[in-house]
Amino acid sequence: MCRKFCFILALFITLSCNNKPQPVNTEIIVNIEDSTIISRNRVYAKYKIPLPLDLFRYFLKDAEFSDEFLIPLDLGDKCIDDKHKALVLGIANTDLAFCAVTNHNQLSSQYFEMSQNLAKDLGIDVGYTEELYRRFIDNIDNADSIQKLADEAYWKTCNYLESNNKYNILPFMVVSGWYESVYLLIKSKNAEIYSDEVKYIILKQEDGFKRVQKFLYDAQLQTTANYYYQDIKKIIQNIQKILDLYKLYYANVSERENNYNKLISTIFQERSNFINGNL
Repeated sequence: MCRKFCFILALFITLSCNNKPQPVNTEIIVNIEDSTIISRNRVYAKYKIPLPLDLFRYFLKDAEFSDEFLIPLDLGDKCIDDKHKALVLGIANTDLAFCAVTNHNQLSSQYFEMSQNLAKDLGIDVGYTEELYRRFIDNIDNADSIQKLADEAYWKTCNYLESNNKYNILPFMVVSGWYESVYLLIKSKNAEIYSDEVKYIILKQEDGFKRVQKFLYDAQLQTTANYYYQDIKKIIQNIQKILDLYKLYYANVSERENNYNKLISTIFQERSNFINGNL
């Protein structure tokens, strides 16, 4: 059953006359009618984590596209262990969503195939199946179908991992996918990182980081996550550094630009760590 999700997004700017942030009397209301994926993806629904496709559908209006934003298609062949494969799978799925939303369908099929190969290596190819891949290719010229099939592959994979208590994989997929989403939201805007548009996007992701962190706190307590407890703990700590930078940004006006720079660089660095398999 579809539900209606309403996100209230408020934009804040700094008024130079008093050097304090003042709210603008403007609200952007986003109604996501097609919420099938959110309702089916149990982990994302439970923790109310925005899915990559939902973020891209809203924020990527007039987006700039470049395949240089995306991870190399052969990165999966260079993964050093299963943890690294899970991290890259989360990123590859997000790049797949990005290509689908920006109507680069042929490239979407390549990231689907990359995700499929990684899922097979991890023994979790219940979502990225040959049957779904054939449907993907058959509908390659239909942007709406491509997005729905990309959604289907991801929610089936996440639900399988959650149902089978595979918390040795699921946390890494979710967190790397989240960082990749934020990274692409920033990179795909044809603007400087100091533009009001990019600042708005970055500042609105604070709540998402909190939700991902909450999921990771719960995930690390699962028995199947025991082996990776320290890795998940470190990721949680790094998210906390980002949340602290959000607080500093609002609290310390004189250091706002410096803290903004730190926020950007910290997000990008963690994304780079995931790509390289370094935690």
